[in-house]
Amino acid sequence: IQITNCSYFCFKSTPFTMSLLVTPIYGSYTSPDTPAQPPSCTLIEYAGVRILLDVGMDEGSLSDATLIDRLKWLAEDVLPSIDAILVCDSGLTSIGGVPMLFHLYKMVGGSKMPMVYGTFPTAKLGQMSIYDWHARCSYDGDVRIPFELDDVDEAFSTKRFFTMKYSQIITLKTGGKNALTITPHRAGRYVGACFWVLKRLQDETEVVCAPNYNHAKERHLDACELPKYAGAADVLITRPGGPGGALGRLYSSSVDRRKPILQAQPWTKREGEFVDAIMSTLRLGGNVLVPVDASGRVIELLLLLSAHWKRQRLDAAYGLAWVGPMTWNTSNFARSQLEWMASPLGRQFDSAMGHPLDFKNIKICSKVSELDDMFAKGLPMTILASGSTLDSGPARDLIIKFADKAENTIILSSPQHCVHRNPIRSIGTPIGEIKTHLSAAAQLLEKWCVAKANGEEMDDSIEIDVLVPKREPLVGDELEKFIIEEEAALKHKLEKEEEEKLLREVELARGRLHLGEDGEPEPSLSSMNVDDSARVQSNVPLASNPPKKKSRFDSSLFLKFSKRKPMCFQIREEAVGISYPDEIGKGVFESSSSTANIIEDDYGIGINLDHFIDIVSGIDSSKTGGKLNDESLRRGFGFSIGGKQAQSNQRSNNIDISENTEEDLQMLEAADLAEGRGIIRGRNGNPPVKVFSVHETLEVLAEIRYIPLEGRVDARSARQSIRALQPRQVVVLGGGQPPPDFISNKDLIHQKDSLSEVSRLCDVVNEVFSSQQVHLNSDNIHVPKKAYYAPEDGETIEFEIGHAAYPARLIDTPYVVQKSEDSTVSLQKGMVFEELQELSLGDYTVSLVDLIATGQKVKDGGAYVLAPRQKSTEEKGTLSTSLRNASRSSMMISDGDVLLTDLRSEIIAQGMKAEYSTHDGFQQLVVSNRIILRRTLEGKINVEGPLCEDFYAVRKIVCSHYVTL
Repeated sequence: IQITNCSYFCFKSTPFTMSLLVTPIYGSYTSPDTPAQPPSCTLIEYAGVRILLDVGMDEGSLSDATLIDRLKWLAEDVLPSIDAILVCDSGLTSIGGVPMLFHLYKMVGGSKMPMVYGTFPTAKLGQMSIYDWHARCSYDGDVRIPFELDDVDEAFSTKRFFTMKYSQIITLKTGGKNALTITPHRAGRYVGACFWVLKRLQDETEVVCAPNYNHAKERHLDACELPKYAGAADVLITRPGGPGGALGRLYSSSVDRRKPILQAQPWTKREGEFVDAIMSTLRLGGNVLVPVDASGRVIELLLLLSAHWKRQRLDAAYGLAWVGPMTWNTSNFARSQLEWMASPLGRQFDSAMGHPLDFKNIKICSKVSELDDMFAKGLPMTILASGSTLDSGPARDLIIKFADKAENTIILSSPQHCVHRNPIRSIGTPIGEIKTHLSAAAQLLEKWCVAKANGEEMDDSIEIDVLVPKREPLVGDELEKFIIEEEAALKHKLEKEEEEKLLREVELARGRLHLGEDGEPEPSLSSMNVDDSARVQSNVPLASNPPKKKSRFDSSLFLKFSKRKPMCFQIREEAVGISYPDEIGKGVFESSSSTANIIEDDYGIGINLDHFIDIVSGIDSSKTGGKLNDESLRRGFGFSIGGKQAQSNQRSNNIDISENTEEDLQMLEAADLAEGRGIIRGRNGNPPVKVFSVHETLEVLAEIRYIPLEGRVDARSARQSIRALQPRQVVVLGGGQPPPDFISNKDLIHQKDSLSEVSRLCDVVNEVFSSQQVHLNSDNIHVPKKAYYAPEDGETIEFEIGHAAYPARLIDTPYVVQKSEDSTVSLQKGMVFEELQELSLGDYTVSLVDLIATGQKVKDGGAYVLAPRQKSTEEKGTLSTSLRNASRSSMMISDGDVLLTDLRSEIIAQGMKAEYSTHDGFQQLVVSNRIILRRTLEGKINVEGPLCEDFYAVRKIVCSHYVTL
């Protein structure tokens, strides 16, 4: 504020120090075995509102009993009191556990489910990611997903998932009052990914939740908006950048080596390396396999390769394909989300240049068999395949196909796919000796890291453990158990159908008899006498039920079960040829058919069962003469307990199965496997089959490459972001200690290395924090408790955060100048005041005042009085001498940040040359090859060079952006 005509200030401090509680539920420990970031879930209690930040779960989580137990604990004890669930992106590590959490909550009888908040692309593409995960694991049969597809649909329905836009503000209430606002902002990496800003309305303190973000601009996404919306946050919740495990140690220095083995490269250089690796393999006649996720980073890779294929006209020479269970759905959803992507893509669409996500030169397939026609042409191919862990899905099938040829290449683009393997099996089938607990992708990357650490090339032949799917007919106890389950399911289905049919017949009978809801005949005015009608009318209060105007709408013209007088029409069914001769002339619900095996559908039309396939058995009745033997009818399919084919009548001996296409059979198999039991029902003379996986050793002769394209901030850039954001306190996720029952010798050996990046990030926080310390005087320094925290799972961190408001009270006259000193009676003898110094800065006036606390209170309100410091004439001399000999150091203040790019424009306008460059820790501007302007990360600008005319001219330009106090 600008203060004039004032010599004393009265400040009243009213601080708001309400607690912020942060508790990592899981995901605070990063295993040194794998470089992947673990799924996370964090409980935040702020302003009386309880929030879950992310509920992640990926393929490696199925083997984590601790994570499953914590999800059960959340569903039973915590979820009823949760006000909101915030998800940051569409990756499985952020959103994969939401269906599982809701499934467990329904199992314990919960009814009040909290709302899930996220952006619209996060909801749609996240749903595709979970569908893809469920489909890949179900196709292998023996990996049981702990939730159903109905749980996925419910979790992403509009009544459970509230979609938001960037910068949209939602207010959460506690106790009926507005307490907290949540706002998503662009975080990069995924379409619709965001970081969250939580603002307490009482004092506008802010908590920024940014676990993952990308500071770089990409082809399909703009850079994150963290510097714009998260500056000077009270608390920042984040993760260290870069990968972990052995790969992370290659990017960091150690005691043995001063420089890291690998350096984080710019995004454009990594793109060029990715394209060059693909083209070099294709020119040698080899194939390239790129394991990708379902709906996240794959869009960036598709845009990159599609643009290169189009620019170089490679359609006729090389094939380019994208394979996965949900590829078509992901492509369609991504095409409709251009407003969430980078602005150049929107301009391309608006300029009639075509949709940027058309992918006309990419063959999109849902299964590997659709690539047979491309393989038949003999063209070298580049395939982006779903199933990035290489343990399931099309990527697993293709690595088995490509691994035995040295001219092929397998490119790993993200360490997030290198997770632990799931050992859970739903069928008790021998799976062979388990040689490793790492996924196939993690094994390949581990061998690549070992070779890089030793400064060697990878061996020409390496061996990894892969999961190979197998199929066997059900026999013995397994078949008997399956038959019992099928009979129970069929019985339950028939009972439910009978119940629904009974309810339908009751409604029809009530409609024919014109019965009311209570079962009594509905009275009509025609059947009443005058006295009864008058009595009925007299019982109706005139005030509460005023007479209504007669409507011209006749509701009796429409057939509806809830109506009391449904009108039935007679139809001539032979006109459409869909029924039987003995039903002609009957009403919709009045069938007098004497055929015992003819039933009616919901519209009263007769149905011949011989025209349909039994859903349970899969047997086409038309091919068996419309009859099934008693054993098949009783059990619901064509096989007995012993596994032998059941005997049918004479006409069933000549079953023709040629009409059933292979595509139809594959769809039915996929529907069977989606149930999660790993069993395919018997159809068309085939017995029920169980699907499982076995461990086999695969010799890999193909070249293995790792090119980081995960789109996540690297370790060095994460530290620079902390310096730029200047948060007051930081919570670092991923730096917790391993659980007691999870500690191994490898953990003890690499524990220091695995936490090294967390330690470096915390050191940066300490540097930032030391610059924010408030010096009260030479002997008293205000130091908060701690600047950073790296909590473990289940550990609660409590913050006392709040802003203090200081209302100013204007009293008396301004600072006394020298000419009015003699006329002032209030001054003590021999004491003078300093003159108020004011300078203009833009539209504001800045004053540097030197105040002391008098210890006196104002009577009204009890505010403390701060007065200007007085100086003795005996000690300091006259006023002019006092001001001239003041030891106060000067202060330079700018109106916003002074950027070297702005200075460069002004220097060039003066006729001098200026070259701009960036370096590690500073930016530099070289003027006329003699004068250097160096700007540090803290914003300090130094001018260096010889004393010449150009030096003074440059210094004048720099100083013109500041005012000196």
